[in-house]
Amino acid sequence: MTVSGELTGIGRDAPLLLQDDYLRARLELFGRVGASLAGLALGLDVLVGLAVQGRQIANPVGDYTFPIVMIGVSFLSAWAVSRTRASQQTLRVTDVVATWGACMCQAWSIHVDPDAAGADAWGVAAAELVLMTRAVLVPSAGPRTLWIGAVGSGLLLLTIGVVLQDEVTRLATAGVFLTLGLALQTATSQVLFGLRRELRQARQLGRYTLLEKIGEGGMGEVYRAEHAMLRRPTAVKLLPAAAASPADIARFEREVQLASELRSPHAVSIFDYGRAADGTFYYAMEHLDGDDLQAVVERDGAMAERRVVAILDQVCDVLEEAHGLGLIHRDIKPANIVVGVRGASRDYVTVVDFGLAKDLRGVDAGLTDVNAVVGTPLYLAPEAIEDPGRVGPAGDIYSLGCVGFWLCTAEPVFTGATVYEVCAKHLGEAPPSPRERGAEISLELNALLLACLAKDPAARPASARVLREGLRALGESKLSLVPPRAG
Repeated sequence: MTVSGELTGIGRDAPLLLQDDYLRARLELFGRVGASLAGLALGLDVLVGLAVQGRQIANPVGDYTFPIVMIGVSFLSAWAVSRTRASQQTLRVTDVVATWGACMCQAWSIHVDPDAAGADAWGVAAAELVLMTRAVLVPSAGPRTLWIGAVGSGLLLLTIGVVLQDEVTRLATAGVFLTLGLALQTATSQVLFGLRRELRQARQLGRYTLLEKIGEGGMGEVYRAEHAMLRRPTAVKLLPAAAASPADIARFEREVQLASELRSPHAVSIFDYGRAADGTFYYAMEHLDGDDLQAVVERDGAMAERRVVAILDQVCDVLEEAHGLGLIHRDIKPANIVVGVRGASRDYVTVVDFGLAKDLRGVDAGLTDVNAVVGTPLYLAPEAIEDPGRVGPAGDIYSLGCVGFWLCTAEPVFTGATVYEVCAKHLGEAPPSPRERGAEISLELNALLLACLAKDPAARPASARVLREGLRALGESKLSLVPPRAG
């Protein structure tokens, strides 16, 4: 881990580095809005022609070729942009081609039917609407918007000039409106571009740019972020200075220090720690591409026994190292265990959130209230409720037993209408058998989970290593034979 100390953001004059996904999304929106506006204009034109003017439409496709083409091209462009993984350069070229194409469509409609009532005025209005929509929706610096709009407006004005050779007044009027529109588009684009850049700089922490919020908890908020140089997937946890007491800051620092001590591949990796110019404390860690076990089970239901054993085995790897260092996690729960794809493993486990960890070595004296009940009630060991000061490694093993129960049954061990009721059951009610709750698991795993859920810490597996050995002792042959449940 690198301790960065006092860090500052990038300079205010730094260019806005557009994210490909963001630009792609804005171009897709531009296409959809353009198609919708063209469709609305077409519908209004048809209604006015039928209801007001009593016009008969002998050839709907021929009479409305250009709005129909524009609708189709706009939707096709939006679909193509959303389905491709084009580079930023290709997306920017697409931006130019789509904008000029819309202007040329209006120019060609004037050229084909110059005698239509108000053809030039409608053409100018439609082109201005397209250019203004682009200025609002597509992130672009003022100069870029200026030259794109100038070329598009120029094409339209040239066509009007050819069609209306003797109509100097109408040509001049079109030129004035196109020029005014171009100035407004450029100013709009420049203002919005500047606001986006300021927002990006405001979301800059040291070398990291915050992209989107992905979670929050009692000890801060977590954002997906990007390193300015490495471009590796990163998550950044924040603790705003304005909302933090000295004790909060000390606990935040302690959390990152404890997590960074772990070398298990199944513990979240810490990259960096620092304090931004505005006083915000943060640390950067690996961004986990996967889902937590709470979300997985809620979405897919109870897991197969092989999968449960493999996941618990990997969590034990983290707990074995942490307990060996004198660290107790104290908040082992499905939401703090993330599974994802890494290499050949499709259920690669990473344990996160050491914000409630207890250091048995005494180096966190004053930072952890040993008499406070901490953790998540559904996964609290009895001693964590009754006497928090004596919580040790066995408390994490009890919590992991609750996690295993959840994975096998898609139900918590105990439920209740209140936190008090749940805690009371942890203290005095015998845990139900997972198999009795419908779990399709072997007798051996059923017994191992019940051992983890023993009220007496001494009756549980003696350590994370012992529990891990018990999981591995189930073996392939035992995992393939699941006897029927009693009753």
